[in-house]
Amino acid sequence: MTVATPGQHRYDEPQLLAEAVAALPAPLLLCTDIDGTLSVIADTPGQARLAAGADDALRALARVGIDVAVVSGRPIADLVRQFQLPRTLHLVGSHGVEFDQSSPRTEHESELLDRVDLILADVAGRHQGAVVERKPFGAALHVRQSPPAAGALALTEAEAAIAAIDGVYALPGHQVYEAVVRQMTKVDAIEELRRQLDPASVVFIGDDHSDEMVFVSFAEADGDARDRTLGVKVGADQSVAAHRLRTPDDVVAFLRALVRLLAD
Repeated sequence: MTVATPGQHRYDEPQLLAEAVAALPAPLLLCTDIDGTLSVIADTPGQARLAAGADDALRALARVGIDVAVVSGRPIADLVRQFQLPRTLHLVGSHGVEFDQSSPRTEHESELLDRVDLILADVAGRHQGAVVERKPFGAALHVRQSPPAAGALALTEAEAAIAAIDGVYALPGHQVYEAVVRQMTKVDAIEELRRQLDPASVVFIGDDHSDEMVFVSFAEADGDARDRTLGVKVGADQSVAAHRLRTPDDVVAFLRALVRLLAD
């Protein structure tokens, strides 16, 4: 199923990976991240766009009877407005905090978020290229446009300052430090989707630290439960995921191949 590549990783051939997924017990829940998975990482969050063909592939999978969920660190509003994903998919934002039925922020959470905003804005203001992205339940400090030394220092300062606030939870990522005021992870989100949809099998595709937590949960599952999960890591970072694709374009190729298999 995999093909050899230079370096330490072996990558799956999209068609063969699709065949493995199609052979899993039905019904299937397919969950995917966005940034770095279906969209190339952009210099700023607002510049990101879906890889060519990703939107059509997701919609086609839903039409052939797959429960398709986008589980992202992005707010649901970004998933709908920036990436133009339809609400006919299962959209989960803010690392699992935002489902369509999520309760609004409490007054205490809003107060904590205001403190987080001030801290991250102060850090960003002192380091070249650093920017802050506000989310419904958190805020993220991005340093992708910073010189390496300045970016690393900004992330260290943000982590140290946020660690002193009770009730705020850190979600480190690639060149980003995110702090949220409601504790939930993508692992929790997928468990909730399982509760709602009762799939026989679950596939999750992702690239970042928050996605790795899902891969670990799959690897640590017992017996039959482990056999009915499949994790796909995108990119070259270390991972416990059993499968790996190179790029968002390869993810799209895999999704298209899966549509063809399931539509036959």
